[in-house]
Amino acid sequence: VTGSLRAMDDLDTEAFVDAGRAAFSAAVGPDGRVRPSPLGGAMGGSAAAATAELVPLLCRLLDADGDGVVTEHEFLAGQALVFAAARAGDSSALGEACFRALDVDRDGVLSRDEVEAAVRLMVRVRAVRPKDQKENVGQLRRVHKWKRPVRLHKQRSAESLVEYYMDMYDANRDGFISKEEFCQHTALQQNFFDLLNSAEFGSIFQVRE
Repeated sequence: VTGSLRAMDDLDTEAFVDAGRAAFSAAVGPDGRVRPSPLGGAMGGSAAAATAELVPLLCRLLDADGDGVVTEHEFLAGQALVFAAARAGDSSALGEACFRALDVDRDGVLSRDEVEAAVRLMVRVRAVRPKDQKENVGQLRRVHKWKRPVRLHKQRSAESLVEYYMDMYDANRDGFISKEEFCQHTALQQNFFDLLNSAEFGSIFQVRE
């Protein structure tokens, strides 16, 4: 963990790890591990609902061995991974962790239901790429030979976004997205990256300089 962080010249690595350990200690259970139980009891309305969905997603992201609990090493490694990706502005740096977080049942593929759950959460916290939100519904005829036709758009609904992403990723049209298919595109990865950098996740991964 500290090795990858030391590559960033202006980062106080020890302070980062200390902050991560403090955060882990605050969440750890009596067995020395973090379990994905929804938080947000003190919050109301949409904030509690979003947190209830974010916590299990975060635990899947951190739970590298897939045993359903997060050790201190997994917590620190996952935090470093997300922070490094954020500093680099590179969603692809999250790699397998993104797929793991979206694969709720750990069967190695993303079902339509899993994609829908992720997309609805991304919509709720406004973590969908603007260009994905626009659906082309036609175009106006050119009014001048030197001007391009004006395209007409409408906002995609969450349901329409699910179909849009399934059509984009599911190359063999079997109703599932494999890891190989997932790596062929970057739309969901970018949305997931924006989700991790949303205000709802800010208190978890924020490191003050």
